[in-house]
Amino acid sequence: MRSVTAPILALMLALSLAACLGGGPAVVRIDYMSDEIRARYDSFTEYAPEGDGSGTQAVIWTDKALRDFQLFEVDYDLGDDEIYFFTKQILCRFDLLPPEQPFTARLPDPETIPTHGISYYDEAYGDIRYFTIGWSGEDNSLLLTEFTV
Repeated sequence: MRSVTAPILALMLALSLAACLGGGPAVVRIDYMSDEIRARYDSFTEYAPEGDGSGTQAVIWTDKALRDFQLFEVDYDLGDDEIYFFTKQILCRFDLLPPEQPFTARLPDPETIPTHGISYYDEAYGDIRYFTIGWSGEDNSLLLTEFTV
């Protein structure tokens, strides 16, 4: 009896843990578009602004479907010791961004102060989350930094 009980309890614990983790916030990532990322997915949700095609091709992907996904221009105000970001102009909006179809956009090359951002409704938080799209001065990687409006 003991040898059957332990595996059943371990399975129940693993399933419970998986259920708890599945209800958490979406994990959203950003990177420069690459051949490696292109090879992982069959299709992408794209935003292509008018222009000469210069800038950075960024790709955003997630582990869960994102509702009410938006790409927007960011503006800011300087406070006493802080920078306060806010949305300026929505560039594109999608009702649903599925994890199997990442979002890609050509954006101006990153600047010291972010000029673009994303938002989406996060069911785990029950609210809209806002992020600036910036870059690391350390290794030039793209970063999503959360801000409040």
